[in-house]
Amino acid sequence: YVTREAADLFHEAALAMQKAVISGNVLSFIQADKLLDEALAIAADNSFAARVAAPLQTHSRRFWFRYKADTGLAESAEHHVALIRSILDG
Repeated sequence: YVTREAADLFHEAALAMQKAVISGNVLSFIQADKLLDEALAIAADNSFAARVAAPLQTHSRRFWFRYKADTGLAESAEHHVALIRSILDG
């Protein structure tokens, strides 16, 4: 079960990612990805797991920015939005 708070954050992250792709704004995409991570933490309802995952999420964003930002914005957003849809669909 996804709470209304988490669902709202998932929707916000998906919209922000789509806007970032349309505008080609990599930094906006990274901010949207961070928002997705926050939504995942709320949905997980496990503060310990969220604290453990946070450094990995940060490193993952940095890695993506370094190696995929120029070519993978639309593809990455597509995968993220598919994940969000799957979570919201249960």
